[in-house]
Amino acid sequence: MTDKSQILNIVEEYAKQHRLFVVDVLLKKGNRIVVYIDSMQGVTIDQCVDLCRHIETFMNRDEEDFELEVSSPGLDHPLMHPLQYEKNVGKEVSVLTADGTKFTGKLLAYDGQSLTLEAEKKIREGKKNHIETIQENILMENIRQTKIIVTFK
Repeated sequence: MTDKSQILNIVEEYAKQHRLFVVDVLLKKGNRIVVYIDSMQGVTIDQCVDLCRHIETFMNRDEEDFELEVSSPGLDHPLMHPLQYEKNVGKEVSVLTADGTKFTGKLLAYDGQSLTLEAEKKIREGKKNHIETIQENILMENIRQTKIIVTFK
């Protein structure tokens, strides 16, 4: 079986040299290796192909068969790396906290310990509702998942 720490070391070394960062390395059934990389400018197909070839130079298919996939995490993938939060400041996000509360709004700031979100909150006054813009500060330790909201405007 392929060793995850070995793959991670290979990918991290390559990433540092090419201004990339490693989002995740997964080992799946059937010796399928999935590597997610990103950068502050995004990731090209050529960068994924180059990293894939680089990883393969360290592995021997005669000893062990494997499937290797290298890609960016994609917009539907939750944010996992601190640099992903920095990269996405100013974008609309959905944040699910550990207690199940969901916030949706613009990611205003990220400082490593918490994020600040500009969200709209419905306020009920008598029989009418109005929407108020609030800033919500959420500690990273209280976040279960953050995803980018894709909008076509």
